[in-house]
Amino acid sequence: MNGLSPRRGFTLFEVLLALAIAGSAMAVIAQVVWSGMDNARITQDLVQAELLAQSLMAELLSGIRPLESSDNGSFEEEADGLDEPERWTYSVVVTPLESESLVSVVVTVRADPDKPRPVEYSLCQWVLIPSTEEAE
Repeated sequence: MNGLSPRRGFTLFEVLLALAIAGSAMAVIAQVVWSGMDNARITQDLVQAELLAQSLMAELLSGIRPLESSDNGSFEEEADGLDEPERWTYSVVVTPLESESLVSVVVTVRADPDKPRPVEYSLCQWVLIPSTEEAE
């Protein structure tokens, strides 16, 4: 026997290696959590945009709003239950089709158009416009 007892415990190198692995794992987990939160926000905004577009289309079809093209409309007047209504804008495009009594109505709702990943949702519907002869 050489008289030296084997050392117990970890060496400095093993401790530093373990800390580096733990730090890298925490950085990856933090990035995954951040990405998940960002995607959740985008999904929430897309659902809100879809609901706003459907509501606006229903108002157009029911006659509450005139069935005509408009650009850069705002939802600030309809702020009931809407968080940050100034973020949201809409446009309506009414296009006559080949048939005289049909028009295409496209409602587009946007949030944060100046941000790197803006949210946009479009809803298209063909609408039958009664002719003046049928209305009489």
